[in-house]
Amino acid sequence: MSYKRVFRFAFYSTFGLIVMLVLLHPYSRQVIFGPRIDGLPLAYWQDQFRGSCDPTGAVPPSLTSKIIRWLGLDRGDQPWNLPTEKADRLELLLSLEGDPQQYVRVAVADRLGLHSPTERTVQCLRRMLGDRDATVRATAANTLTAVEPLPVDALPKLRAMMADDDPKCRLTAAAGVWKLGQKQDREVIALARKALTDPDPEIRLLAVRVLVFWIGKDAAEAFPDIADRAANEPGTRARSMAIEGLYILGGDAAIPHLIRALNDSDFRCHAIAVSDLELFGPKAKEAVPALEALLRRDVSMSDNIARALSKIDPKRFPAPQKKDN
Repeated sequence: MSYKRVFRFAFYSTFGLIVMLVLLHPYSRQVIFGPRIDGLPLAYWQDQFRGSCDPTGAVPPSLTSKIIRWLGLDRGDQPWNLPTEKADRLELLLSLEGDPQQYVRVAVADRLGLHSPTERTVQCLRRMLGDRDATVRATAANTLTAVEPLPVDALPKLRAMMADDDPKCRLTAAAGVWKLGQKQDREVIALARKALTDPDPEIRLLAVRVLVFWIGKDAAEAFPDIADRAANEPGTRARSMAIEGLYILGGDAAIPHLIRALNDSDFRCHAIAVSDLELFGPKAKEAVPALEALLRRDVSMSDNIARALSKIDPKRFPAPQKKDN
């Protein structure tokens, strides 16, 4: 073999190898073949999204992003800019469904809820219900249950998810099962009641929310558990939500528990108790001493308490006359 032929073979082999290596990188490959969003390769926007949702803020821009910014081809002046068109942002989200990073998949499952539901978004969320990470599964279930109307074909996966190892996944799936009209399924209520004593305060908060706001008066059997949370829950968010649930789940039986809640140190908690006692009118006469005591402790609530007292005992506490302008 001649020297020229050896040189030619080595040159073309090296050139071909370089081209192949360049095309293996998604940015360079997408420059030629696509897909592109807003004139830039999809890989660029994926890097931008990963940086925008990193919980630590420690992910630096990729070399590709730096080069594009240096060339002045990026979109916007923000460190992590995203496509301006909503349809383009949706395509970006769908392309990251299987991203290796857990926090990226969580962000995808969450932000899909910002888009009008389509068959593609619903199918994507349904697939994410089977993600290997519990937070991704729970986020996907939470987004899916907010879809109106919730697709009936999601029921089997949501029902199966009620047996998930993760309590947040179980609760979120249970809320979706109930929303799909499975109100005869008392397993949903039993699951949420059990979660009210979970060691994790976030799980207890979610359990209260499911019982009070998702299920509501149909969860009347859980009233004793909600009353216990209203009195003993350390977290003020869950406690105030439980106090709000006393009226919804308990009817007249809530009155003694609401009177007890008037002594709660948190403003939101005793404010909710005042508002709910007002709804009972004369039935809540036993609350008058506690309301008067609260008025002496917290003058900032004088208008609310006066209004509640006038509804409970209008003869003793007539409604204040409206001032003429």
